[in-house]
Amino acid sequence: MIYFRRFWTKLLTILFAFLIIVLGLKKVLDFLIVKLAQHGVINDRLNLIDNYWLVISKEYLVGLILLLLLALILWLLLNLITGQLKRDYYSMQLSKHLQRQIAQNSYQINTTEESKANYWLKRLRIIRWKGKMIVLIPCGPNAEVQRIIQGRCKQYVIDWLVTNIKKGKWNIKINTHNSIHFNWLYFSEKGTYKR
Repeated sequence: MIYFRRFWTKLLTILFAFLIIVLGLKKVLDFLIVKLAQHGVINDRLNLIDNYWLVISKEYLVGLILLLLLALILWLLLNLITGQLKRDYYSMQLSKHLQRQIAQNSYQINTTEESKANYWLKRLRIIRWKGKMIVLIPCGPNAEVQRIIQGRCKQYVIDWLVTNIKKGKWNIKINTHNSIHFNWLYFSEKGTYKR
């Protein structure tokens, strides 16, 4: 839920902007129709325009926005019931702790890799998979970025998980999943997760 907050806010913002545009367009067209009807230009076509006006009616847009808000509320309730909302909150906290501040005027060679590591650490996710809690950290296709993220995780992640998520016992080993196009680091829980 929290992980996809940008998607939902952008979608609802676009729909509200579309609603405002349609309402403004309706006012302008109503004004033009009244003015043209006074001069007798479109008297015979007013019924046709009234029938087609239902296509961009504000009731349809309001219904669509309410339907999306209902889907958002149902998704929130599902995340609350399954515990994913709490894990998303933990993901955000861990991600903030793993990111490092990079000086803008730094002449280090690995400044771009450090910024890419921060970029991928923002997408860190704690999920429940097959009864175990897993911390998934995407690293992208760059091996140097993976090495930087792995170094940061060795220093900090297990202690943070033991301190903040007290329900599980975590494996100390950092597991890697390397593929041709993408690399992942992940930590898994030793036992099964019980809420």
